[in-house]
Formats: sequence, structure tokens, C-alpha cells
Amino acid sequence: MSAAATLAAPSGGAVQPGGVQPGHATVPLPSLQMLRAIAALLVVMYHTQAIFGARAGLTVLDGVFSQGSRGVDLFFVLSGFVITYVHRRDWGTPARLGTYLFNRASRIYPSVWIMSALAIAAYLAGMLLSNPVGMGAADQSARLGAWNILASVLLLPQLAVPLVNVTWTLKCELAFYLIFALLIVERRFLALLILWQAAVLGCLLAGIDTGDGWARYYIGPMDLEFGLGMACAVLVMRRGALPARLRAILARPAPLLAGLLVGTLLFAGGALLERYWISPLPVPAVAVYGIGGGLIILTMALLDLSGRLPRWRLLVYLGDASYSIYLVHFSVITLLSGALLRVGTVPMGTAVYLAVATAGVLAGIAFHRLVDQPIQRALRRLRPRPLAAAAGPPGENVSVAMRHLIRQKI
Repeated sequence: MSAAATLAAPSGGAVQPGGVQPGHATVPLPSLQMLRAIAALLVVMYHTQAIFGARAGLTVLDGVFSQGSRGVDLFFVLSGFVITYVHRRDWGTPARLGTYLFNRASRIYPSVWIMSALAIAAYLAGMLLSNPVGMGAADQSARLGAWNILASVLLLPQLAVPLVNVTWTLKCELAFYLIFALLIVERRFLALLILWQAAVLGCLLAGIDTGDGWARYYIGPMDLEFGLGMACAVLVMRRGALPARLRAILARPAPLLAGLLVGTLLFAGGALLERYWISPLPVPAVAVYGIGGGLIILTMALLDLSGRLPRWRLLVYLGDASYSIYLVHFSVITLLSGALLRVGTVPMGTAVYLAVATAGVLAGIAFHRLVDQPIQRALRRLRPRPLAAAAGPPGENVSVAMRHLIRQKI
């Protein structure tokens, strides 16, 4: 599943989405960037174990990182939250559809195209040199099929593994973005979104296995996490309309910290339980990781808005770069693992394992700084603006900080 510069420093009070005037400075939400960083690092460590660790016969910390793929669950809930928070007041305003679609496409596609082109070059080089790039020659040839290339670069559904493995999650994201776009055209399409979520839940409860086919992008269980993120965002935005007693509870740090603890225990505890004791879990994974991730995001956002959450600059920075880290790390870890194993003289141990993971992160940061950020700055100048008449009355604009977040992606 999610990140350029650090959020602007606030000069005013807490974000009040229902009454923010255009251009007002607001309390930034570093929590979302920090959570993006954590999600990206979890996925990096998972792939380091799955690629380097598996090939080297090495298991670090008793395989605790084998559940790092659950960072994707956190990314999906974050996407539902941020997209809703930023664009809730665009619902029923068709004039804003062009800007929304441009923002989403320009944020996702350029980096995907670059990484896909590099992947094609790597596969061709591997085939020509009879030196497979981390996979069999037949697998490489299949990835270079015409439909597979087209589906990979356009993020269309496909049965085969995409050119850049991790982009399968972006196909799920794209489906959510397009369904959400209907709400911008007409508010009444909210019923369609609810029906979509109900269909996903129905398939899950009926035990329908979407497997690795096209259906997993549209009605896979993890699609419920977008809905959970949306629900959390609506609760944050409409907290002023809650009963007074509940508002008082949400205004105090102790209940929020307790909720954060429960969410963390549910998310992390589920991963540890699944790794060491019960696999698969006796309940749907989305009930553990989706709800746990939603509680974490909800409580951290509310703590942010109350000014009670500290900012860890390194995590915020990694969150800014999380999209690039997510896209780049898999290829870097694959190539580096193959090179180290071919050399054969490097002692395989925890230090090398961590060095490989760090290389994936650093490569993602470099891509973020040298490639993605310049592209985003150039595209920002081309971004269409909604018609002034459709800009909505005062108070219908969301915070500057959240606008920044959505430009940074998942």
C-alpha cells in the first residue's frame, strides 16, 4: 500500500475541517507520515526475509519479520483515511473531479513507469546474459508478454506477477480511487460504495476465495480496509457532532492512549500470534489488521489534532519517501541478494541481512530525492484548478496540512 517535504509548521490551532478558511495554517499531522514509514519498513523487512533470508538460508530474530507484509494492511487503511479526509468536501462537486484524477494519476504513474522500464531492462539483460535476475528464465519471459507489460504499466488487473512485484497493491488502490471518484461526481454514489463494501464483506463471510485472480483487486478481503479508513476519517471530521459525553472522552489523552494501545496490541499481537502459534488466524485477517490499524490511525490522528503527539523527524522523513521506498526496495533487494550469493565469499549473517534491508531503504530515499520529487514539482505546475464557482463556500476547504499529505500518496 503510501509520501515530499516535512509538513509545514503550524501557526494556528487544531484542524477543524468543518470550519477551516482557505489558506489557514493548521496543526500538521506527522502521525500519518510516521505510520507510512512504519508500514514501508515492515514491508522492506518482510521482503528481505523472503528474498535474501530464504536464499541464504538465514532467519533473523526467529523470523519475526515474516509478518512484515502486514504493513500493506496499514497502507490500505491509511489510504481510505487520507483520501476521505482530504476529499470529503469535494463530494457532489463535479468541477473538482479533474483535479482529483490528475492528482491521483500524477502521483502514482510516473514512478511506476520508470520502475517498470528498469525492470524490463533487467529482465532482458538477465535473459541475454543467461543470468536470471532472481528468477527462472521462463518466468522472466512470461513477464515480458505484451499484456503483462501493458497491465503492469497501466496498473490493470492481471493474473501474472506484474513487472514490479509490489505494484499489485496499487491496482487495489486504483480501484478504490475510481470508486471514490464517483462520490465527487454525485454524493448519492455513496450507496454504490457501501454496496461495494457490503459485497466484499459478503464474499468474506461466505468463504469465497478470490485467490490471485482479477477478483482480488475488486472484492478481495483487504478492500474492506479502505472502508475502515474512510469510517475513521468521517469520525474525526464529524467529531463535533458526536454526543457531548463522547466528545469529552475523545478530548482527553488517556482514552486515546488506551485506544492506541489496544490497536497496537491487536495489530502486533495478531502478527506475532500468526507467526509463532496459530497460522492462519481463526478469524479473518482484516478483523485483526484492519481494525487494529484503524484504531492506531484514528487515535494517533486525534492525538495529533490535540497537539499531544510528538514528532520523530526521521520517521516523518521516511514517511515522505515511503512511496519510493515501497516501489524500489524489492528490486534492489532482489538484485543485491543475487549478487551476494553469486560472490559466495560474504559471510551470511544478521549484519549482512540488515545491510541488504538498509540498501533497499536508501535506494528508495535516493529515488525519492533525485527522481520522484523533481517529477512531482514539475507536474504540480500542470495541475488543473477547479472552477472558482465550484470551490464551495467558506469552510468547505480542508487543511493545508492534509492537502500536503495527499500529494505525498500512500
